Amino acid sequence: MPATKTKKEKQSKKLQQIRGEVPEEIKKAMEDSGAIKQEDRFMLHLEVNNGEISISTKGGLQPVIAVNVLNNAIYKIAERADEAFVDTRPTPEQYKEFRQEMFDLINQCASGVLRLYAPEISLRPDLTEDAIAIVEAENRLMDETINKMEGEAIS
Repeated sequence: MPATKTKKEKQSKKLQQIRGEVPEEIKKAMEDSGAIKQEDRFMLHLEVNNGEISISTKGGLQPVIAVNVLNNAIYKIAERADEAFVDTRPTPEQYKEFRQEMFDLINQCASGVLRLYAPEISLRPDLTEDAIAIVEAENRLMDETINKMEGEAIS
């Protein structure tokens, strides 16, 4: 039977989550599994300023491990966002819209990364030239709308 956590332990874990720190038990599990070794430790600092993201690193940054860590972070953020949204008691339609929006955001990010590393590979080989042009136009419109909304939110 697992030991119950004290109120202080729960508060400490919640504070780690708010700060974006990786809890010790997760670090330990990663080390035990061989996913990260002591010498692989590094610090990854993300800063968002007026919608621009800057990234700095300290320590033995290995790109494959960094990407894996960031993928896990995206998963955890999406998981927490889903839990928080469910806590608002949305209607089934609101929840469906939320999940579609999250899917689209994550898909857009993943597609951008894939285009960076393999621009010659079509991500949708089933699309015709006309359909690709329409999708690209829609993507430009979405980007413009998002940029406009971000600009309004900042001001």
